[in-house]
Amino acid sequence: MIFDRFDAKAILKIPLSRRQVQDKMVQMHCRNGKYMVKSGYHVARMLARDTNGREESSEQRADHQVWNRLWQLRVPSKIKVFGWRACLNIFPSKVNLVRRQILKEDRCGLCERCPKSVIHALGECSVAQDVWAGSTARIQKCVGVKEDFLQLFQFMMSKLSEEELKAFLVQ
Repeated sequence: MIFDRFDAKAILKIPLSRRQVQDKMVQMHCRNGKYMVKSGYHVARMLARDTNGREESSEQRADHQVWNRLWQLRVPSKIKVFGWRACLNIFPSKVNLVRRQILKEDRCGLCERCPKSVIHALGECSVAQDVWAGSTARIQKCVGVKEDFLQLFQFMMSKLSEEELKAFLVQ
């Protein structure tokens, strides 16, 4: 048996053409009938949404807003990639290298007190804070109680204008 009963019934329901035309392969959900990874991705998301019985979570929508805002900023691509990598916590920080078992020690080499995470290196470290304090820019890195750079960036998105947000990433 090539097909199970369910598939066989579905196949038998397909109406045959009365015209004598050559069959051809056509991908559903593609405008031109040709498969593209992008359309496959959208179909996979649609199927996942259907099987879960719900839409994206508010957290996924918030992340989507972050990525849209980040990629639309008029800054050099390397700044966007830096922000993206910081938000995803994928820099080779000491904390991440210890997690991957590349290093054994995660302490910051500058302050020698805290684990050196992305958020620590960019603003929590007392040495980094001294550097930012010497900046004449209106916007200074303020980490405060944010657990990671994604939370900090979301907070900054809600408080800063487009120009200020660009300055925040570039500084």
